[in-house]
Amino acid sequence: MIGHYLDPYSGDVKTIAYRLPDNKKPAKGDKNAATAPDPEAPQPRARPDVTQKGLAMIGDFRTDALHRALREAPLDSETLLALLVVAFAGANVDVRSPSDGYSPGARREIAASLIVGGALTADTLAIAKAARAMLAEVLSCRENASKSGGAAILAGAAIGADDYLPNFATEEFLPCLSRSQVEQAATEAGLPVRPKLQDTRAALLSQFNDKRFVPPRARFAPSESDVEQLSAPGSIETDLIAPRGDGD
Repeated sequence: MIGHYLDPYSGDVKTIAYRLPDNKKPAKGDKNAATAPDPEAPQPRARPDVTQKGLAMIGDFRTDALHRALREAPLDSETLLALLVVAFAGANVDVRSPSDGYSPGARREIAASLIVGGALTADTLAIAKAARAMLAEVLSCRENASKSGGAAILAGAAIGADDYLPNFATEEFLPCLSRSQVEQAATEAGLPVRPKLQDTRAALLSQFNDKRFVPPRARFAPSESDVEQLSAPGSIETDLIAPRGDGD
C-alpha cells in the first residue's frame, strides 16, 4: 500500500510504501476466540461496600454512642468489671507488663476467658478471676519500665498487700539498707546497736530467722507524691466522668 506524509523538516509531501499485518484467524471451531478476555489484562477493582471515609464516620459515630452509653446506660457491677478487663486487651492499649513485657498476649488471653458465644459471660466468679489476673498483669512496683508508680502502691494498700510481703531480713537484702535504717530496725526490734554495722545486721538476721521483717520503705504506704500523682487536678478527669448538663 502507498501512503503520503509531510516531511517536518523540508515541508515536502513524500510517498512511502507500507504493508499492513495479516489478521490472525481464530482456530476452527473457536467462536469466542475474538472476544475472549485477556487473563493478563488488569481486572476492574470492585467498589467496597463502604469507603474509607464512610468507615471513619462509622468509627466516630460508634465511639460517641459507646461513650454516651457508658455514661447513661444502666449497667450492673459485673458487666462494668468485665468490660474493664476486656478494655485492657484493646488494640490501642500499650502496657509494659511486669511479667510479659510489651506483649499483649497474656492480656488478650485473660479477656478471651470472658467471651462465651461471642458475648460477655455472666459468670461472676469467672469475671472476678479475670479481673484479678488482669490487675496482676498490669500493676507493677518493679524498678523498670513496667513500674506503675502510685497506682500500684495505692492498690496494694487497699487490698492489704503488706500481709503478703516476704521476710526482708536476709543476707542479700540487709546490706542494701543504710546504717541508720539498720540501726533503727534493730532498735525497734529491741536489739542493741553494735559498733560494727555487720554485727548489727547479724543480730537482725538471727532475730528474724523465723519471723518477718519488713522495712518501712517496702510497705504499701502511699507517699504524698503517690497521692498527688493520681489526684492532681485534671489527672483523671475525662468526658465520661466530668459533670454534664441535661442537654448534653
